[in-house]
Amino acid sequence: MSLAEAAQTANSPNESKRALVLARNALEETANKGEDPYASYLLLADGAHKVGDRDQEIAALQKALELRAHSSELLYRLASLFLERRNFDRAALYFGKMTNISPDSADGYFQLAVAEEGRYSFAAAGIAYARALALAPDNEGYRRRYESFKIRLASNTSPVVGSNGNGTEHGARSKESRLEQAGN
Repeated sequence: MSLAEAAQTANSPNESKRALVLARNALEETANKGEDPYASYLLLADGAHKVGDRDQEIAALQKALELRAHSSELLYRLASLFLERRNFDRAALYFGKMTNISPDSADGYFQLAVAEEGRYSFAAAGIAYARALALAPDNEGYRRRYESFKIRLASNTSPVVGSNGNGTEHGARSKESRLEQAGN
C-alpha cells in the first residue's frame, strides 16, 4: 500500500489525491484476486484522512465495513465522519449500529444523542443522552450537555396553531410530555 503512504507525503493536494486514486485501484485489483483487503482499506482510509480527502476516507471505510460489518471501531469512525459533515441521519444510523454492538460505550451513546438531536429526533436524543450518562455518571461534559438539552427542550413550548378555523391547536404538546418522551 505504498501508494497510500505516498499520498501522505506528496508535495501537493493534487499529487496526494492522484496517489490515493491509484492506491484505491490497486486495492480493488487485489480484492478481485481473492485476497483479504481489509487492512489495506484501513491504510487507504488513514492516508485519505491525513490529506483531508473525506470522500475517499468514507469510501475506504465503507469498503472495510463490508468486510467486517460488526466492527464497532469502523462504525464509530464512519459515524464520526458523517457527524463532522453534519449528515446527522447517516451519523445516527452508524452510531446506532455501533451501540448495538457495543452497548457499554458511553461515548457511542453520547455521540448518538448528538446526531439524534441534530436530526431533530428529540425523544431518541434524550434516551441516548440518559444512557450515556448512566454508563458514565461522573462525566461532567455528558451531564452538562444533557442538562442543556433538557432546558432547550423545555423552553420550546410554543404551540402549533391549526388552520382548521375553529381555533384548536394541532401538534402542541405539554412540556412534561416532551420531557417524558425525551427520556427524562
